[in-house]
Amino acid sequence: MRGTHATIDALLKIQKENNLTPEKIASVSVFTSSFVMRLSNRKPDTAVGAQASTEFSSAIALKYGKIDSEELIVKSLRDPEVISIAEKITLSKDGAVQQYLENNPTHFGAARVVVTTVDGANYEQWSPIPLGDEEMPLGWDTLKSKFKGLIEEAPFAAKADVLVDHILRLDEAQNVDMLLTPDKQ
Repeated sequence: MRGTHATIDALLKIQKENNLTPEKIASVSVFTSSFVMRLSNRKPDTAVGAQASTEFSSAIALKYGKIDSEELIVKSLRDPEVISIAEKITLSKDGAVQQYLENNPTHFGAARVVVTTVDGANYEQWSPIPLGDEEMPLGWDTLKSKFKGLIEEAPFAAKADVLVDHILRLDEAQNVDMLLTPDKQ
């Protein structure tokens, strides 16, 4: 759900930069466009509903520092901590963000996120485009980490570093055999 990603990116950045755990967060205010407002559902019943919920997917990301699998989403549907975090998140249509969207129609997930901590501190982050978008591509280190995380349960996970090296040099390859048989390269 690309529409939720800019919000999640902003939240994770605030969380990392300020060493915030979910227990330290009193509330999260997401100021956004009418598009993202349609993605509001604090208590989804299904994995698809959770993916399409800004509040719930954000809560998963705040608890785990990521949201990277259907298994994590399904597990979170009945997790009291994730549900409690989702309850702290509110979405509001914001005139400035709506105007920004009118001027930048491909940035439909844009959001300004404000996290208020239990001790009263406020942290704000503007996120017009999600990481990984064409206009904000992921760096190679992030891609390597994501790849390794996605294959960690696969039978060939032990070959992750070899595969990453082959992928890095893919433009030099005559064929893709090295990806299919990493042991023989």
